[in-house]
Amino acid sequence: MKLSRTARWALFGVSAMALSLGVAVSDQARAGSLFGDMLNAPHDWSGPYIGGQAGYVHADAVYQAGGVEADVNGESFLGGGHIGYNWQNGDVVFGVIADANFANMNNTNLVLGVAIDVEIDFTASLRGKFGIAVTDRVLLYATGGLAIAEADHAINTPAAVFGPIVTHTPFSNTHLGFTAGGGIEMAITEWISAFVEYRLSQYGGESHGTKIIPGGTVLPHDFGFTTHQVQAGLSIHFNSWLSGGS
Repeated sequence: MKLSRTARWALFGVSAMALSLGVAVSDQARAGSLFGDMLNAPHDWSGPYIGGQAGYVHADAVYQAGGVEADVNGESFLGGGHIGYNWQNGDVVFGVIADANFANMNNTNLVLGVAIDVEIDFTASLRGKFGIAVTDRVLLYATGGLAIAEADHAINTPAAVFGPIVTHTPFSNTHLGFTAGGGIEMAITEWISAFVEYRLSQYGGESHGTKIIPGGTVLPHDFGFTTHQVQAGLSIHFNSWLSGGS
């Protein structure tokens, strides 16, 4: 996969944010400041939290019909919210999280004179989360689970290719798949944490029939796609409030 300039800048930005989190923890933990003392205090990751995130998504879609395979790539910025719950036992943290993101991806590729349009407007997931608290306030974690995406695709075939054809209306489907990835999260205060994350999501091929007019013939085709998603966000934790802490 060749990344565009936008993708490279997005990946660079997320990587820089992750590095900055680690440097901030290291520097402030050595400092004698009030902020350094706060970072040295143990953080309890247990409890419910909500928050928001923003980032970038790149999609690799595959369309197959009549022995011909076409790749359609697209990219978009995205943003949304999440809600989750953690349990902590020693340095081990595990939990569940659900998130939703809106995107604005719309791309067209020409293959043998056929225009294949792909649009992704919405993604969501329901995932498990497993992490290790590598310091008192920094969590490294892996995550995976169910992925959901709202994706449209259309095939616009000129009559000169197969004869007098009027192509179908666009297919609009909610696609199910799986997602897996990981990230780093830092507790800024007892209430607020910041994270950066990467996830790969795979949505399997689905079979469709394209009606060809006027003959009434049906041309079956398969459509599936993979997304690469990088995002950063903030979470508000409620464990201190629920336990009566400050």
